[in-house]
Amino acid sequence: PVRPGVRKIHAVAAPNCSTPSDEGYAAVGQEDGVFFYDADDRLDCYVCKGKKSFLSWYKGYLVLVMDDVRGLQRISVYDLVNKFSAFSMTLRAGEGSNVLPGKKDMFGAEIEQASANAGLLNIDGRVTHVVSQWGLLIFVTSAMKIYLLSEKGLEAKLDQLFRKHLYQTALKIVDTIAVNPTSRTFRIHKMYAEHLFSQGEYDKAVDQYIKTIGGTVVQPSDVIRRFLGAKHPRRIINLTRYLDALHKDADGGGTSAHTTLLIKCFTKHQDQDSIQEFLKTKFGGKFDAESTVRVLRTAGYVEEAAELAERYDLRALYLRILLDAMQACRRALEYISSLPFLDAELAVKTNGKYLMQMQPDSTTDLLTQMCTKPHATNVGSSEHETSYIHSKAEDFISIFVDHP
Repeated sequence: PVRPGVRKIHAVAAPNCSTPSDEGYAAVGQEDGVFFYDADDRLDCYVCKGKKSFLSWYKGYLVLVMDDVRGLQRISVYDLVNKFSAFSMTLRAGEGSNVLPGKKDMFGAEIEQASANAGLLNIDGRVTHVVSQWGLLIFVTSAMKIYLLSEKGLEAKLDQLFRKHLYQTALKIVDTIAVNPTSRTFRIHKMYAEHLFSQGEYDKAVDQYIKTIGGTVVQPSDVIRRFLGAKHPRRIINLTRYLDALHKDADGGGTSAHTTLLIKCFTKHQDQDSIQEFLKTKFGGKFDAESTVRVLRTAGYVEEAAELAERYDLRALYLRILLDAMQACRRALEYISSLPFLDAELAVKTNGKYLMQMQPDSTTDLLTQMCTKPHATNVGSSEHETSYIHSKAEDFISIFVDHP
């Protein structure tokens, strides 16, 4: 009888071909595959066509014994979570006697037994029992043979997968054990990256190198040297992707030299969008703003260089860009006027002659204010006192040479 609230589900299984899974679902082996059921409905299905003799569950693995039309039986152990075959073995499932029917009297009982024993050596027999006990998976056959399987340790599993270059499977196994990346995870990504690189799959290789960022297994300088030394047309694009990821990872170990190299890669490809996105980034303490500004300016990205110099308060460098690269004298005068008095005075002494040549009236007005209007400053005063000073006109005489 069906209990109230539980649907009756049609699921027919041969003897020994149904078992509960670790999650508490019913696993049923049928001709077309293995089906999973809960109390309400059918769930997942794994296609595996063929007649099944046994279905069992062992430490999260699905165990199947399937018959073959050639008189063979195949034992398969599947990891359904990571989707790979953990073990397989074929048994010769013939009968144990080689004595021809009706010839018993001809040979006698002793000869018959000897022949039967010899036959047992040549066959494996059919699986009659599948037992999980003492941490082992045990198969008993009709030929009086017992096969014991034990699960390998994690390192032994990984070594076997590495030999077959099955790095993705290895990563899946490790991910099911550890929630956060470990040194083992970084090591597998490194091995996978090196394998892909050796096969010429550079785009995929850089994806794996990026996943090593934040660990101690791979040094960024090693990856950079590898891509710079590679002879393929996309090497700079791949290097740019790695450096960009390194720059964005706070714990990636990136240095100011790496950031400068990233900007050089952007400018080499004239990647305006990436440069604009880069300038919106909140840079950490390792960021070398001055070197980056110089790289941008040299590559012709003058506005971007000026924006970054102003953001990082590189006053002298910002003024040189405004005056030398942009000839934006009026903008430079407005910037000088916004500076603290002593900094403004130094800026005028340094750039005043050129400003007087390009903007004589505006420069004269700025000098008049600096020399006649008192300006507040804390220099030379106590912590809570403010003094007022102004510039000395004689300090700017050299500016007026050739501009009476």
